[in-house]
Amino acid sequence: MKTFKTFFFLLIILWIIISSYLTFLHYSETTGFCNISENSGGCNSVLKSEYSEFLGIPIAVFGIIFYITTLITFSILVIKKQKIVLNLLLILQTIWLAFSMFFTYLQFFVIKTFCPYCLTSAIIVTILFILTIFLKKNWKKYLFMLK
Repeated sequence: MKTFKTFFFLLIILWIIISSYLTFLHYSETTGFCNISENSGGCNSVLKSEYSEFLGIPIAVFGIIFYITTLITFSILVIKKQKIVLNLLLILQTIWLAFSMFFTYLQFFVIKTFCPYCLTSAIIVTILFILTIFLKKNWKKYLFMLK
């Protein structure tokens, strides 16, 4: 069933595109296409906040690195079909889901505005986490999904 594998890959690629765009917005003077209204900060408030960087590096850059790592790990899983690689993928997804939940919390309760692209990224992270859990719980039954 190529649909599962294709869907997983497409979500990761979409994730990389969104993180790349968020990195661009972080460094640019443009407001992007996601501000809710003129009175709302939207993406700019989130991407220019004190929480948008760690060690001087935009969070979106860490996202790109993480998503590429996820892409490589999933590619290895598709090729090797080893449970240890699936476990590594699950660990990666769990870590990023926790970060994503934290950043979503910051948007709504600390910065008090939201970035639609950031929320889309959080939704993708959640879907990939659920798909990885599904694959882990049904490893033997659905191994063919990776063919």
